This record gives sequence, C-alpha cells and structure tokens, in this order.
Amino acid sequence: NLKRLFFLFIPIILLISNNSLIFADKEKPLSDILTYRELGTITTKGQQPTKDEIIDQVKKLNNSLKESNFLRIDNDPKENKAIVKSNNNDYTGEVEVTFTVEKYKKPLSDILTYRELGTITTKGQQPTKDEVIDQVKKLNNSLKESNFLRIDNDPKENKAIVKSNNNDYTGEVEVTFTVEKKENI
Repeated sequence: NLKRLFFLFIPIILLISNNSLIFADKEKPLSDILTYRELGTITTKGQQPTKDEIIDQVKKLNNSLKESNFLRIDNDPKENKAIVKSNNNDYTGEVEVTFTVEKYKKPLSDILTYRELGTITTKGQQPTKDEVIDQVKKLNNSLKESNFLRIDNDPKENKAIVKSNNNDYTGEVEVTFTVEKKENI
C-alpha cells in the first residue's frame, strides 16, 4: 500500500517541481528590457521630475515597455538620477536611469489674452514701448504688477511684439492698437 501511494505521489511531485522550474525560468533581469537608461531631457514644473514623469520617459524610449504598468520608483529622484524597479515577479533587479531637467515654460500667449489694445494716446506718431506695455498690463489683469514684459523693436504700423524677460514664459505675442495723438496745450 505504501508503495502504491509512493508511486501515486511521484508524478504529482514531478509536476510541481517542473512548474516551479518553468516559473523560475520566467524571471529575467529588468536590465534586459530597460536598455535605454539615459533618458535625455525631461520637462517638468518642479526642480526634479516626478516619478510618473520619469516612468513615462522610460516607456517612451524603451519600446517593449510602452504598454507596461509594472515599473516603479521607490525613492524621490535626485541629482538627475532615479532607480527603476519592477512591480511584478517577471523581472528582477533594478536599473539606474539618468536624465537632465528642463523647467516647463508656459506660453506667454496663455496669460496675454487681450491682444487688441484699443486706442493708445501718445505724443508721437506711434506709442513708446512703455506706453504699449502699460496698455497690455491695463487690459490683462494677471499682468498688472508684472515687470517681465518687453518690446525689442519700436512699435510701428499700429503693432508691437511683446516678449517675456524671464524664463517662466516662452514665445511672443503680437498686439495691435490704434493711435490717438495727444494735443499739445
């Protein structure tokens, strides 16, 4: 009876051990599929990119990971480096990725929404740069206290190109106006 029981359990034991070997074989180093470790420039609003921004960049550069959702970063990224790990048991190990950071710049056109400035009263044929900037600030409430607007060239043909002096905004905006000559009294 014991012999029969023994012979009955042998196939079961072999089956279990074979399955274990199959599952053990399935584990691969994460470094096998995460081959692009230099992520290039990541544009972010903070000093360092978020974990999600880094994972997105990893997926973008490593085609085999595009649809995956098993990557994670445990610690906050610092010094332009992060350690990427796997959430599942298919991959082992961790991979250090590096990147450069670029601060996100908002388009100037997002905050300079009033581009038709109406009538600007001036002494000359065209308003000065400061007169145009003052009118821009007057019509665009979010810019009232700002000192970061500039106009490089003198306004002409009732138009001017407004730009930003700081690194928070990008681009330029064309503004238009009509001119009323100030009477000399």
